[in-house]
This record gives sequence, C-alpha cells and structure tokens, in this order.
Amino acid sequence: MSYDLFLTPREPCSRGDFGAYFRAKHGYQLSEAGNQAFFENEDTGTYFSFDWRDEAERPIAFNMNYFRPHVFGLEAAPHVDAVVAHFGCTVDDPQMHGMGSPGTWSQEGFLRGWDEGNRFGYDALLRAVADEKATVASVLASNGCFRAPAADIRSAWEWNIRRRRMQVEHGEQIFIPRIMWGHFAPTDSVVRLVVWGGGVPIVIPRAITHVIVMKMPTPQPPAPAARGGLFGFMRRKSEPAPPAPSAAIGHLVPAQDILSLGAAGPAELAGQPAVRIPHGPEALPAEVQARFDAFAIEKGTLGLFSGGQARDHELIEAAMAAGR
Repeated sequence: MSYDLFLTPREPCSRGDFGAYFRAKHGYQLSEAGNQAFFENEDTGTYFSFDWRDEAERPIAFNMNYFRPHVFGLEAAPHVDAVVAHFGCTVDDPQMHGMGSPGTWSQEGFLRGWDEGNRFGYDALLRAVADEKATVASVLASNGCFRAPAADIRSAWEWNIRRRRMQVEHGEQIFIPRIMWGHFAPTDSVVRLVVWGGGVPIVIPRAITHVIVMKMPTPQPPAPAARGGLFGFMRRKSEPAPPAPSAAIGHLVPAQDILSLGAAGPAELAGQPAVRIPHGPEALPAEVQARFDAFAIEKGTLGLFSGGQARDHELIEAAMAAGR
C-alpha cells in the first residue's frame, strides 16, 4: 500500500532532464537507467521515490509507502513542491480527499491525501492482527518497527532534519547528535536517546529520555615480553586465565542525570531546549562516572531504531478502536 501521485510537465521533458535534476539534489540516488530517484534521509529515516515513465502523459510518479509516521509526509511535501515548480507540473492525485485528477498542486492538499491514505495503512495493521491472531506488539516487531506518541516522533524529527545544518553552523568543535530510538529489553521500554562518545563536547536536546555514554577503554599496562625456554617462565596450565573484559558496551543513563551537568551554551536549537556540555564523558568527575555503572548496557539488551521505524501510537489506537 502506498501513496502515488502522478505529474505531467507542461513543457516537453525527457528522462535526461529528469536525471539531471535529481543528480544535482542532495539525498537522492539515481538508478543506472536514470529512471528512478530514491531519496533517503539517514538522520530522520524518511524515504520515498520519484520514477520516470516513458509516457506522454504523467511521466513522473511519486511514491511513498503507507503505514509510516505522519512526519514522512511533512518531509516529502517540500520535495514534491520543488519538482512541481521545476518542471511546471499538473497533478493527477487518485487519493481520497486529495487534490483531484486533474488537480492543482498544494502542500496542504498533498498532506490531506497522505494523512487519509496513511490512516488506511494503519487500519491494515488491525486486519493483520485479527487475521494472524497476534498482538499489535508482535506485528510491529515482525515489521521491524515500534510505536511512540506522535508528538515525540515529531519532536525527534524536527531536531534530526536540522541536525546537519546545525553541525555546519557550530563547526567541528562540538558534536550535534542524531536522536535515535531504542528498545531496552530488561524494562521492555522504548527510549529516545543520543550517543555520547569519548573526547567529544556535545549539545544534547532536552527532548530525549536517555544518553548512551560509550564505555571508555580501560588503560592496560604494557604486556611483558614473552619468555620461554630454559630460562623463561611459563604459566602453568592450572593457573587461572586473566578475567574476561566486561560485556558492557556503554551506559544507558537517564537524560536528567546528564543534562544537569551542562554548562552555559545554546538555550535552544531546532526550536527545542538544549544543553551544551563542553567536554567528553571521560572528563567527568570520577564519582559521576562511578554512578553510571548502575546503567550498564549488556550486549543484546538494547535494539536501536531510526525515526523511519516509528509508528504513530494515536493512529494505531484509532485503528484498533474503529475495528472493535
């Protein structure tokens, strides 16, 4: 199931014109044949495509899958708007409550048709639950996605879609992280997080719930030179081996424990409150680092997701209520 929109340029247009346009656009990958431009934003998880069809009418087709978060439509709308303006297109919109066929392009009409069709995609989830005698959670897991409140999804998206520009504005002296999502198995909870690595000053948005503080390697004394033979020393087979390193890969620390360490800095970025920490986690006082041990992440306990794998909790609930 997908949202499909067909575009007809007012002036003659070729596959070469189509390819030249998208080849110059950031975020698009043009197929070898030059007939498909696939967009994917690694920061937000949004993806969609434009296809060239060798037909006199409606040669450009836009496609975006349903059963996606509402913000997919918000991110796609300016891209479609730019294509319509560049090629001077009329639109053929077969969606219910869309722009019509033929229709006049508008971002408002696009989002209206997208939201209506997307709700239908969520209704299909309900049917899958009934047909498979499954739970919503199991169907989401089998599709590699998770549910979250729409406001939280949008807040993370608004930060992530501006992240690259913010990084350019602040330079390489401080890190602007991407907000990610995680499923923490021990508590069966979905968390919004950023990753904070060693030696990196960082700006942290207040909209998150947790910070992954990456584990710093413990300095090891140099190994003694290997000795053996008549005058060497060999470890006896009965001697215990050195202890194995901890399986912990980092610490999933509640955000408030990190944000309270912030120094003066940007009060707001991407329209959201944020805190600047002017050093890496290794510069924190030893007693603070020691408190992180209670939040160690063992391998296999935290699954990470992009925003593109989020599904709107409210749309899921509405679909479930309509089917009862």
